[in-house]
Amino acid sequence: MLTQASFSCSELVNPVEYAALRPDAPGDLPLPLLYVMHGGGGSREYLQRVAPILERCWADGSLPPLIAVTPTAPNDEVIGSIRDAEDRWEVALIGSLLTHLRSTFGASPAREHTMICGPSMGGRTSLRVAFKHPDVFGAVAVLAPGIQPVIDFAELDPRELFWLRPEPLIAAYGNAEGAAHWRANNPAAIVRDHPDRLRGLAVYLECGDADSFGNHRGVEFLHRELFDHQLSHEYRLVRGADHLGPSLPERFRDALVFLGKTLRPPADGDPQLVAFRARVAAMRAAAGL
Repeated sequence: MLTQASFSCSELVNPVEYAALRPDAPGDLPLPLLYVMHGGGGSREYLQRVAPILERCWADGSLPPLIAVTPTAPNDEVIGSIRDAEDRWEVALIGSLLTHLRSTFGASPAREHTMICGPSMGGRTSLRVAFKHPDVFGAVAVLAPGIQPVIDFAELDPRELFWLRPEPLIAAYGNAEGAAHWRANNPAAIVRDHPDRLRGLAVYLECGDADSFGNHRGVEFLHRELFDHQLSHEYRLVRGADHLGPSLPERFRDALVFLGKTLRPPADGDPQLVAFRARVAAMRAAAGL
């Protein structure tokens, strides 16, 4: 069942318009909640586009029943700077809007039942929010997120963001205060600066290797930071895939399957795996490792 509504919250000037998708027969238990964030220029209508994929995953059992919600990002918020608008949106997503959605739809308040995903701009927002608030989210899955292969803003060539005007970016981040804000909200920098905070967060990253915006470079950079800090995650570089195109529906489904696995983790007691690990541990010990 797909519905649309709006919610007024103190963090934002205008009401948040959102769409919500629920299974027709949700059952008795509180369901998990999944934010499905849209890409740049999108709106809550994105949920209607991907609803068939969600429903297919429910039908084949690869994703347990849950509440999927797509809020329209407040692109028309004009009070304050870029930083102010992004900060207020983040606070709304983890604060009053999340409380409203849990209350309205009876969603589970458990961290492991609260997830966020999205493509492009929605992927960047998902990473920022989940990495900064791993106490709120149990899993994050992103497709071609709009992130850059740098830690600090000073390392970034503004031409790499050729689809944006450089003046607002420099005004927002080209000073000491702005540079600190960039680093505090840059997913790769969060990994480098606070890796231990992320150890319980399930992370799925993917991007096409022909991404027209070059987002595969930022995703690869983030993957290396996660890998180097021994943070378990799943990473896919999709051969021949672009930022848009016919590969996206199946790629979105793969991300949902990952989220489904986090909600239904496999048991650890497989006898063959237990025996294999014991043999490898013995070999490592014999080698002095």
